[in-house]
Amino acid sequence: MERQPLNARSSAGEPEAPSAIHPTRRDLLAGAAGGAIALAADFGLDALTSNSATEDGTPNAPYLIGKSTRDLPSGLVRADVRAFKNGSGTDYHQAFMDAFAAADAVYVPSGTLFVSQGISVPAGKVVYSDGALDQTQASHAGTIVRLTGDIGSQPFLSLGRSCEIRGLTVDANGNAEVALEIPKGSDECRVWNVKAANGKTAAFSGDASRLTILGCLFIALEGSGRFAYQCSGADFHVIAVRMIGGTDATALIDGFYGDYEMVHFQGSNDTQNDGRVTGNHNHFVQCRFDGGTGPNLLVQARGNEFISCRFYNGRPGQAPSAIRIDGTSTDATQNQIADVFVDGVKGRTWKYLLEILGPVGTTRGTILGSGSCSFCDSPYNVRPASVGILTNAELASRSEFQATLSGDGRTASFRIPHGLLGTPITAIAQPASADAAASSSFVSELGPTDLVISFATAPPSGKENLAFHVIAAM
Repeated sequence: MERQPLNARSSAGEPEAPSAIHPTRRDLLAGAAGGAIALAADFGLDALTSNSATEDGTPNAPYLIGKSTRDLPSGLVRADVRAFKNGSGTDYHQAFMDAFAAADAVYVPSGTLFVSQGISVPAGKVVYSDGALDQTQASHAGTIVRLTGDIGSQPFLSLGRSCEIRGLTVDANGNAEVALEIPKGSDECRVWNVKAANGKTAAFSGDASRLTILGCLFIALEGSGRFAYQCSGADFHVIAVRMIGGTDATALIDGFYGDYEMVHFQGSNDTQNDGRVTGNHNHFVQCRFDGGTGPNLLVQARGNEFISCRFYNGRPGQAPSAIRIDGTSTDATQNQIADVFVDGVKGRTWKYLLEILGPVGTTRGTILGSGSCSFCDSPYNVRPASVGILTNAELASRSEFQATLSGDGRTASFRIPHGLLGTPITAIAQPASADAAASSSFVSELGPTDLVISFATAPPSGKENLAFHVIAAM
């Protein structure tokens, strides 16, 4: 293999050798040289650095490894960023810039590398490490690239077109607007197993198209970061990603034709919406919306689908609904929610599973399919006939809720709205208070809007003394 020297020059124009600590033989075999293990075994560190003088007398100049590996495309020229570090300081900014100029793929070792300025990754480059992440809820050693100085409104790490980054933690440390950015025009990038955290506005921001984001963790700056994730691009493929925190929303999705599968939108006590969707025609499958003050999901766009999604931890007095379709000032038609599941925590609940705001013209075509509305007072706030809700007649609809009534000592039958899309086939009312259980009760009537609970004898009078757990299904 031909080895090409990369010679740094001093201010006087003479070659200058890097003085940073170079990778050990173990580092080289583990990742720096990748598939060039046979070469490393024969030549040791000489495969990456030369301890003998070059033709122009420069000692210890870094060399680049170019042999193909199993995990990187054939023909890439790879380099360890440590080989480009000059001086005894801790700032690796220039080392990254020099490595990108010299190599197609740049390896970043485990540990924390400090950087004083923003890093722009040129188009077509690969940045990779050994793959372990610095997690928030577990202890894992990983590769952390951390920003040390405030760079204002600039992003910390910005990717060019067709870049790939994997296995790193990108920590803006509150010193950049965005920790990891893929700007408009930087299409077809891939982000794998990456943690981005602590941008002033967002941990991750994407305005490009045809991005693949897999197995990542995005964490908003605690207390002030607006979003963990925001996007305005198209054709995103976001799979098995966890997003945490954010004051406005955990995720602001203003892009369109995105696919989100098995994504956890995890809000905090400071988060208003776990997910806010303002872009059209996005598709969400098996996603979780969890923890924000609510509504958990706010949709202000049209043609979005939410299939087999789960909603957790509504908050009494704060979260009127798990899902809100808001057409008050925008077109929010043709949104579909199917196979939905809600699960509250004791002491927390929603008033509605689905809350629809706005006139019929901007909310028409809302689809509420099968699922569960446990921990909800009602499936929705507006009747189907009023907003044109569509439903598949072959999909059973199920409502599970708590009903609280007040006895007067004389009335033996009570009418309760069930909130289903039509007349239920069956309903069960389980007494949940002493007065409700004092007299035998049963469901005596099923109607298109209500069901009737009757007692063998009139229950005693009292304010909200009759509580039932009701399950009704079409």
